[in-house]
Amino acid sequence: LPPQTSIQVAAGVSYNYDQSIGFSMEAFYKKLDNLIEYTNGSVFFNAYDNWEDMVETGTGKSYGLEWMAQKKKGELTGLVSYTLSRSTRKFPNINDGKEFPFRYDRRHEIKMAAVWRPSSRFEMAANWFLSSGMAISLPNTWYYDPYTRRYIDIYENRNQYRMPAYHRMDLSFGFIKQKKK
Repeated sequence: LPPQTSIQVAAGVSYNYDQSIGFSMEAFYKKLDNLIEYTNGSVFFNAYDNWEDMVETGTGKSYGLEWMAQKKKGELTGLVSYTLSRSTRKFPNINDGKEFPFRYDRRHEIKMAAVWRPSSRFEMAANWFLSSGMAISLPNTWYYDPYTRRYIDIYENRNQYRMPAYHRMDLSFGFIKQKKK
């Protein structure tokens, strides 16, 4: 198999106001070649099958914009960022040769972080993350195979469904004590 390659271009601007508040915006584009993906219906139970016969090579691309605002000084510091992006794949013999969303394609991402330090001995922090759900493939229908006595799933398109949005909040409390060393 040929090696995977990529070309990435990114451009951004940032502005710092009074060394305590910063804003930035970045755009990116990435083109990927010779990506590997398992073919539809690949089965890994037979140790004598050649894995190279179960993969396809194709292309992909990712692009998007990211905005961020950050407060760097004071008792309360933190940041807010938003990313709008898209990531797709295309393989000649998968999904009828049509482009499909990459598994980790997350259209929207919001990140917020805050640290409150009222004294030199105590700090409290919160991080919140929200993202669009990941793309997944689910069967559209199935049929019963009397020879194998199993139900066989039928998939119409690759990654045609989305998981629910994912979010998480992490909280931390820190008590700081200076030691001699």
